[in-house]
Amino acid sequence: MPDLDDAGLDYLGAIEGAWRELRGVGLYLSGADHAVVERWYHAGYPASLVVDALARCLATDASKHGKRVTKSLVRLAPSVELLLAKSAPAAIAVAPMSPPPPATDAPLAQMLRAFADTDGDPTRRRPDVYVQVASELEEGQGDAFDADIDDRIADLFEERLTFDEREALQTDVAVALAPELARLGTRGRQMRERSLRRELVRQRYGLRRLAEP
Repeated sequence: MPDLDDAGLDYLGAIEGAWRELRGVGLYLSGADHAVVERWYHAGYPASLVVDALARCLATDASKHGKRVTKSLVRLAPSVELLLAKSAPAAIAVAPMSPPPPATDAPLAQMLRAFADTDGDPTRRRPDVYVQVASELEEGQGDAFDADIDDRIADLFEERLTFDEREALQTDVAVALAPELARLGTRGRQMRERSLRRELVRQRYGLRRLAEP
């Protein structure tokens, strides 16, 4: 299977985050689970359809087994793929004929510009990032900002860090990641490292959150 590009890693991250939320516990995907998600990514199934199928399959599983609901995405994969096979072709077929979506990002863009106007950061990095993401929202650039906007902000802010700040950040990420390395494969480590890096950037530099209450 080909290595994942940045979009693939983002796809993995979206599915893993949804899996933890649906399960209600901090479970990360195993190497075998990652392989299944990668297969869905390369097959072209949209993440939103995968998450919907996972939710439906988990609900069915819970109704049968109660608290003993599965902890393995691999075990649900056949049922998920049955739903994907039914849903994805129809969604893809009608997409070109669908009207453009309404401009639902306007409130987010307005909020970001308000952050930029009131932010007292003397380095001006936060306001610059907020304005850039607001512009992307208004121009319809990027993917599903409702889910990914906080990650987009963290990534843009990290690009503006100095060399010393990057070095300090990487050191702290390595320390935080060390206890988990034994149970993570290569791709799992990449995903977890990216998640930790974003979270540390948010905490250290006081980035505002939009997608979470």
